[in-house]
Amino acid sequence: MGASTVDATALPEDPEAGKRAEAQWREHLDEEEEGRQLGFDRRRLKQHRALIRRIKATRARVNGARTLPAITKVQADLPAQVALLRRDVEQIDPWGVTSRLLPDYQALVTLLAGDYGAAKAEALRGQPAALAEANKAFDEHLELMEKKLEQAAESEEEY
Repeated sequence: MGASTVDATALPEDPEAGKRAEAQWREHLDEEEEGRQLGFDRRRLKQHRALIRRIKATRARVNGARTLPAITKVQADLPAQVALLRRDVEQIDPWGVTSRLLPDYQALVTLLAGDYGAAKAEALRGQPAALAEANKAFDEHLELMEKKLEQAAESEEEY
């Protein structure tokens, strides 16, 4: 007998069943990951809500500027505010890979760090389109974040 004997009692492979099983396993892993992320954010709801309030307050300072010198002053202060916001995001998720809100935080902080103040200045010069677009993007992220936090709050503790 050779080294490559065939086991006559083995069941034949079913490649389609294998693909279905693999798809089911991947779906299970995705559900587990989502549950883990929901739990992570649920345990940090208070921190998330506080950070979102600070982001909104920073935006309100920009929107509150009524003159070009005022927006220039606000823009000069934005890098320090943005650095604090980034620090707070890092405190919520030090590894930067778990919270479902990270992409939204990044988008909002990026807006505040760059385009938002410039868009406000343009609006004060009579060109409101850029600010309207920035506000729309900002509001979309805030709405999505609120939905994610609601899902986290409603999720069941599994760990």
